[in-house]
Amino acid sequence: MTPFRRFKKVLRTLARRGGYDVVRFGPMRDEWIAQRALLAGVARPVIFDVGANEGQTLRSYARLFPEGHIHCFEPNPVPCRELERVAGGSPRVTIHRVALADAAGKARFHTHPRFTHEGSLYRRPADRKAYFNPAFELTEEFEVEIATIDSICAGLGIERLHLLKLDIQGGEFRALRGAERMLSEGRIDLIFAETSFAEIYEAAPLFPRIDALLAEHGFALYSFFNLFYARDGQLRYCDALFLRSAIRRQVLDTLPS
Repeated sequence: MTPFRRFKKVLRTLARRGGYDVVRFGPMRDEWIAQRALLAGVARPVIFDVGANEGQTLRSYARLFPEGHIHCFEPNPVPCRELERVAGGSPRVTIHRVALADAAGKARFHTHPRFTHEGSLYRRPADRKAYFNPAFELTEEFEVEIATIDSICAGLGIERLHLLKLDIQGGEFRALRGAERMLSEGRIDLIFAETSFAEIYEAAPLFPRIDALLAEHGFALYSFFNLFYARDGQLRYCDALFLRSAIRRQVLDTLPS
């Protein structure tokens, strides 16, 4: 064993004793660099930022894709005020005050008065081990408008979504079910979605169902990002980036492995 390999082994051992891990980190292991690289050939991408909250990801996408058009979806009026400030009246940003699911209509939205990023169409589970911070209990609810990705795209004349970002606290599977036409016709290129591996929201579909649904439409997992674990070792949730098969052939397969 070389001195460098011995040093890496000692470093990893010490890190794991402290509850951390050491991994090799190349540029494509950054979720933003990866998305930008995979859409490098698209001059003016159309992006859906679903679960825009206060504009956290809007800032990133506006910087990464300065010529893109970003549609932000946020049903909660409280974070929408900050979202509108971040958007700054840009003609490249459209804010939609609706939730996306698998049918149009109205639904109950559950949220926290302070931690609005935890808002969901699902309640917290009440009868099993809690894999969420009790401080984030959803104590408020109100009625919101819901729509589908297919209906929004049809209504706005959007023929292709280059990037669909979903961070809607357990509602990702329902939103994808509402994109049946866009998915089946191959009109979505990348999907960047938060996915759960333990029940954080009551009866919310977990990663295997999302992965299976997307596989039916020719998508494959590219990588996981931002993995969050419980103290018992259970992987709770992470961000997952999925590629349409054509993007894998046209872009990813041309990059160095």
